[in-house]
Amino acid sequence: MLDKNQLLYVMTQPDMERLTRCEFVTHTYLYPGNLSKVLNYLVSSSRLDLKHQISTSKNLLHINKLVPIYVNPHLTLFPIKQQRAPLQIYINAHQIRGLTSKGSQTLIYFNSRKQLLVDEGYTLIRKKWLESLSLATFYQQDIELS
Repeated sequence: MLDKNQLLYVMTQPDMERLTRCEFVTHTYLYPGNLSKVLNYLVSSSRLDLKHQISTSKNLLHINKLVPIYVNPHLTLFPIKQQRAPLQIYINAHQIRGLTSKGSQTLIYFNSRKQLLVDEGYTLIRKKWLESLSLATFYQQDIELS
């Protein structure tokens, strides 16, 4: 994978088992592995531990479901589907530029003029986006105070 800071989202490929689609600003990459391996790679490449990041997010945000994962100041991923759902999507909160409601679906606009239509309501996506940005702010404040 190239620059993970340019990652827009990662999602499982429903037709092809054990492939994860990584959508970047300039290209798409099909990673030969399941989503958990991709998430572990992204987090560990910043010398962090996935379980620790999730636990910290739960404590800081006081939530237990659809927990965002802070990786670095340019990459905070938030899930929009439950862990056991057949289609998993994690979106980089820092790359989102806007949201539009399309009935029971939401259209997500990214920096790179790319879009993603997801089968989740506007309210949920907006809430998770804001939680992710809050999480990144907590980390940035902690770094500045250190």
